[in-house]
This record gives sequence, C-alpha cells and structure tokens, in this order.
Amino acid sequence: MRHYVLISFSTQPNSGSERGVGWAFLTACIELLTRFEITIHVILDVRDREEILKQLGELETPRLVLHFVDRGKLFRFATGDSKTRFSYLTWVTRARGEIRKILAKHDVAVIHQVTFASFILPNAIPKLFRNSYRTKKIWGPASIAITSAESWPIRKKSLGLRNALLKTISKIVPIQFKSLNLIIANNQHTANLIPPEKLDLEPNIFLDLEHLDNMAESTRDTLQLLTVGALIPRKRPWLSIILLTRPEMQEFRLNFIGDGPLKNDLQSLSEELGVSNRVRFLGQLPHTTTLRQIAECAVLLHPSSREGSPWVIGEASSLGTPCIVAMDSGSDTTLALSNSQGAVVDYSNDQLDKVANAVISLSKTGQPVKSHRWDKTRATSLLAGWWNLA
Repeated sequence: MRHYVLISFSTQPNSGSERGVGWAFLTACIELLTRFEITIHVILDVRDREEILKQLGELETPRLVLHFVDRGKLFRFATGDSKTRFSYLTWVTRARGEIRKILAKHDVAVIHQVTFASFILPNAIPKLFRNSYRTKKIWGPASIAITSAESWPIRKKSLGLRNALLKTISKIVPIQFKSLNLIIANNQHTANLIPPEKLDLEPNIFLDLEHLDNMAESTRDTLQLLTVGALIPRKRPWLSIILLTRPEMQEFRLNFIGDGPLKNDLQSLSEELGVSNRVRFLGQLPHTTTLRQIAECAVLLHPSSREGSPWVIGEASSLGTPCIVAMDSGSDTTLALSNSQGAVVDYSNDQLDKVANAVISLSKTGQPVKSHRWDKTRATSLLAGWWNLA
C-alpha cells in the first residue's frame, strides 16, 4: 500500500486563515481515503490535538495516521501557546524527525507541507533519505511576503530596513526549492520567484460557501464602507480614514473590524481630520458577525500592502461584496481569481482620488456577483491532482 505524508503546523476545525487551511486539507485526506487504497500520515502540532480529536469523534479510519508533534518542554516554556514563527521553528525540527521515522518504515510516495504558509521559513521535508528520488516533495500553497508600499509615517525607516532584509531573503529562498518537485504559490508575486517547471498557483482560501450563501441576501448600505484586519502598519488602515476626507466621500461612513497597536493613533487621526463622527472601531467580532458586516457594507476597503492570500477577500467575493485592494500586494491575485466585482488600485496618498472614484462606482453596483471559486471541498481534488492520484 502506498503511503503519503501531509504536514500541517496549524490545524483547527471551523477556523479561518492558516488554521482553516490545515483543517481543509486534513478533511480532504479523509475524503481521499474513501476513494483510494492508500495510507496517509498527517504531521500535526500537539497543541491542536484536543480540537482535532473532538471534531473527528469516533471516526474509524485506520489508514489515517495522526502524528502529534510536541516542541519539547524547554521550547514550550520559551514560546508559550501562541502560533508564532518562533514557535514554528521550534516545532519543525521535531516534525522532520517524526517524518524520518515514517520513512524508515515505509516507502512514501509524497511528502507535502501545507502550513506554515511562508517560504521564508524552513520546511519539515527531509532533504535526503532512502529512495528520496522516488518521493514527490511538495510545499504550499505558501508565499514570500514583501511589503510593497509605505507604512505608518513614524515607521518608514524601520519598514525600509525590513524590506531590504526580506528582499535579500527572497533571493536566498529559492535555494530551498531545489530539492522540491512541486511548489505551490498562493499569489502572483510569489509565483514570479519560482521556477516555472515546478510551479502551481493556488491561493489557500477554503470557505464554507453554503454557510455564506445564507448571508449573501443581506440588504446593503450603499454608504457604508468596511475595513477588516489587524490595526498594524502593514495593513495601512489609516488610508481608509484619509479616504473619507476626499470631497466626493463626504457621505460615506467607515467601520473597522479588528484591533491592534495602531488603534489609538487611528482614533486620533480621525479626530484631526474631522471625520471621527463617520468612523467606528468595532474591535474583534465573532466570525459570523464579521461576515454579516461584510455582506451588508457597500465596499470592502483592503489597503494592506502585504498579504499571502487574504481570506477576507475570498469571503467578501463569495458574499458578492465588491473589494478594493492594493496592487502587487498579494490581495490582487485573490481578487483576480475570484472573478468578482472589485478594483485593484494604487493606495498611496497621492492616488486616493482614484480610490474614491472606485468606491463611488462600486457602491452603485446592482445585483451582487458572488464568487464560487473558494469552496472548501475543492481541497480534495487539489490534493488528488498534486499527488497524482486522479
């Protein structure tokens, strides 16, 4: 019987973003076992064990082998429970060791890492092992994130240093690709760094479209704008506030969903610009409430300068809500593949008149165009294709 290995550092049922990606691929593995006589080993973080086993319940799938990998007592103390990059780095070496144990017992057809979704970090796929030339090695969907535009003014210097470092790393990262057979990028600017003969492009967004369809018929407020995400420099939330000062934007209102270190600065900015009566900071909201807000707004503003493949754009597109995203940010790939209403713009301060024009045009859109691109069930066919099972 053929053996396959899936690696997912972050996996949680009914979640979005990184953890939702891991869960989508884990459930896809279960579906594959109903179609093919194979054994799948899934390498997981032990911190996700309780939620995963609770969701799987009494599922009896002897050909699905779950390997829960711990980081060790010292690193548990040092990194805590948060799923940070440092936490990942303490996990990945032990995960690689667990995979080597599997390789010692079985001939493995495919080793595929799906999360963490960053090519900047090392992967858990062993480089050399017995019969390694016969094993297909896959990494992704993932990205190399480079901030493409300005940040909060007082942080411009640090942003420049950070970008210089990331650009240097991005030139080194392709060295990691040499031992891989397939590399899956989740946006176009990452795809441009990958050898074409090893490349596939697929954003890692997996949504429950049936759940979203129940919300898509909401009544839209044609003057309500929305920005969703952490209030941090790379998300550039201040540009949404500055946009309200444009003469043609005087009747529009703006809600923020999310929290972060820039909240006080943003509140002060809205007061200084005289638009505080039209800006609300709603903080972190339950996911269902956030989806409802997206469904009811006229336009979703997403000025973020750096993304992998943002779930919020996939969610908005699936709900029929037009999105305005920044060019060359990663979000533009998601919007383009959604094949839905929206605009890709230059979000810099001197180009906000064009952003305003896009808002006005999109807010007058009639019947919503809902995207069906991001259905979570496609994860099964994706794995079957990448693993040459079809």
